[in-house]
Amino acid sequence: FIPQALALYDRGYTMILPDQYGQGFSGGGRGDFAVELFVQNVIDVAHWARDRYSGPLAMGGGSLGSAVTYLAAAGGAPVAALILHNLYDFGPHGDALNLSRFAPLRHVPGAQAVMRTMIGLGAQIAPRLRIPFRLLGDFSTMVDTPGFYDVWRTDPVPIKAVTLRYMRSLFNSPAAIPFEANRLPALVINPVRDQMTSPEVTWDNYQRLGGPKAYVALERGHWSVDEATAQLWADHADAFLQEHLKQDQRQLAAG
Repeated sequence: FIPQALALYDRGYTMILPDQYGQGFSGGGRGDFAVELFVQNVIDVAHWARDRYSGPLAMGGGSLGSAVTYLAAAGGAPVAALILHNLYDFGPHGDALNLSRFAPLRHVPGAQAVMRTMIGLGAQIAPRLRIPFRLLGDFSTMVDTPGFYDVWRTDPVPIKAVTLRYMRSLFNSPAAIPFEANRLPALVINPVRDQMTSPEVTWDNYQRLGGPKAYVALERGHWSVDEATAQLWADHADAFLQEHLKQDQRQLAAG
């Protein structure tokens, strides 16, 4: 998220990028976390930003962070607008299956419920059992910058496995305010050349979303770190925030 954050910083925004629990730098065992811990972390950061800075506060997140951002806003983060790169739902009938290697099963009646039950039982028995990322999804298409996957795969810093309790939380983290009841201005950016997760997931959730909203179909893969994409992304975000945040001082907390 750093290229996008720097691009918005250059446009006059104050940027806050929190480190998440369980990543190895902010407490917790590496890979041992849950969606609700991510959400509470973002809510806490938003309140910290609200106390420290004047002016309206917006919040953004991408991929998994799109769901975390919406959950945090629905859970009480004091924000005035949302920038969502992707839009995912981690409720019982949400998108956990859609984001995995088992996405082709999403059209099979009951598949989500069966997977949720199996993971839930496993998490009861061994909540901290770690499952390698590669068994859960195809991360070779996570970033569409050539050569990035090989760098990420061999980098010792990013986590490469997650616990069953985290996987369980992906199936059991509904928003306090459903998409349909949302009232916050929200920009949804959908990378329509995404090969990691079907762009239809974000599009379907965007259609459910209530409140003032805007949609951008970005001709990119799941995520991009090149400068041109960062500038294009920031242009869309800035235009939306300029429209919906009327005051001169603009603060952005990126989740």
